[in-house]
Amino acid sequence: MEKLNQVFTKEGMKKIWRYYKRFFLLTFLVVSVVGVVLSLPKQKKVYSTNMEIMLSINSSSDSTGESERASVINTYKDLLISKSAVSEAETVLNKESLNSQGIFESLGLSQNSNSQLLDLEIKRDSENEGQLIGKTLNEFAERNIKKSYPDKNVSVQYHFFQSEINGNFNYKLFIATVVIGLFMGVVVLIMIDAFSSRILSSEYVESYNVKVLGKIKGK
Repeated sequence: MEKLNQVFTKEGMKKIWRYYKRFFLLTFLVVSVVGVVLSLPKQKKVYSTNMEIMLSINSSSDSTGESERASVINTYKDLLISKSAVSEAETVLNKESLNSQGIFESLGLSQNSNSQLLDLEIKRDSENEGQLIGKTLNEFAERNIKKSYPDKNVSVQYHFFQSEINGNFNYKLFIATVVIGLFMGVVVLIMIDAFSSRILSSEYVESYNVKVLGKIKGK
């Protein structure tokens, strides 16, 4: 404890930086380099398939209100990304000898407010996988929505847009590693000094009732 007390003085901090700063800088540099490496964009290509889906409800009666229309759309959305639909897509991909892993995690579904237009985004490593997954999910959802609402004459139209996603430098991760590097550098300084026999301040000597007669000023 007394050893740490001499560190947390103005004179102690100056001297600990003077004698051990290379360890702080080395620790900070190593952690920062690791952060840069982890933050670099991955070379693996990822393809984004956007599937724009338009639901049409052509009921034989004029009784289809906004609440019923919303119910049909919400049911279709639930069916589109349901476990059963994903399972069906996995089966199709396996038959085509394509990667069937992580389908659910690659899906992103959105809807404009009060609109019958849905946007299903599928991020996969292959251009072909995205369209095949989208078609299979829609076939499952369309088949079952027609069973659930046989009197609504629900029809589905869709088209695809594809693009290649370029990785970006992860600035958040890099900043986090810089902060961690600074923290670890301070910890390393304290740990090194804790196990060192070097006396950093005159206050530490005087705490043992030893009179300091003078100091030799360093360069």
